[in-house]
Amino acid sequence: MGLTDAPLFPLAVLFGALGIFVVIAAIYSFIRLRLPQSAYRMLAGLFLLALGTLAGTISVGMMGYRALTREEVAARIDVKPVGPQRFMATFRFPDGREATYELAGDEIYVDAHILKWHPYANMIGLHTAYELDRVAGRYHAIKDEREAARTVHALARDKAVDLYALRRRHAFLAPAFDAEYGQTAERMRALALERFGCLEFHSLTEGDNEVALSYWPNEESIRAWKAHPEHVLAQQAGRERWYESYSVHVARVTREYRVEAPGSAATPSTTRASHPAPETTRSSAAGTMLFRCRTAPR
Repeated sequence: MGLTDAPLFPLAVLFGALGIFVVIAAIYSFIRLRLPQSAYRMLAGLFLLALGTLAGTISVGMMGYRALTREEVAARIDVKPVGPQRFMATFRFPDGREATYELAGDEIYVDAHILKWHPYANMIGLHTAYELDRVAGRYHAIKDEREAARTVHALARDKAVDLYALRRRHAFLAPAFDAEYGQTAERMRALALERFGCLEFHSLTEGDNEVALSYWPNEESIRAWKAHPEHVLAQQAGRERWYESYSVHVARVTREYRVEAPGSAATPSTTRASHPAPETTRSSAAGTMLFRCRTAPR
């Protein structure tokens, strides 16, 4: 969102204008030697200016963020293979901006920052919002993830006030909004893929509903991931702070149908359905875990 689209921008202008007016009135009272009246007006004016500054700071910090309370296009991505485990990804953003990045790997991965405002902030128009942070290439094989070339590019623009970074540095901002949810979710995903043998991990959000779908070589790997100390803490935070309700379904994949992209197997999975290619069938005994939840009121 732009500065003028921020929900608190009108309040910043209103409080700022009122604050300036009251401060001028305080100065006028001081000139006329009405000292008590001048002091009261000065305090009121400074208070209004402080509220305006706070609203303006939040408005500047929200620039670039988009609402996560409804389904909308975050970006359109065109992927073009240029070699073995190499591809170009062109991003077209809703604001008309366009950028192209060269990536290495088998898949494309996009990370985002999520600001989860607490319920009382919702009453003044502040809702859970996201900002695309970075794009990276990801390999299917764990060995390649550890040893092959890594490519990461920033998607977020620099801003004068970074609310996400401020929340991570200062615990006193916790009553206002939460910047840990997205970071924790990404950490759990990374643990699953890098340490516990998870084959694929996908997640999506629509309104208050979230779904995560992951594929595993066996059920023992799922249990090990669930019992990891970091995951235990994340589960506790989910029950206490983030989720109103949730359910977990563990199933076994007996057969898989897939459309493979032509050429190298390194073609990102996001492009497979857009290229004509023979359909392949594969039997698998891998376990699948489906996590469904409704987030706590925002």
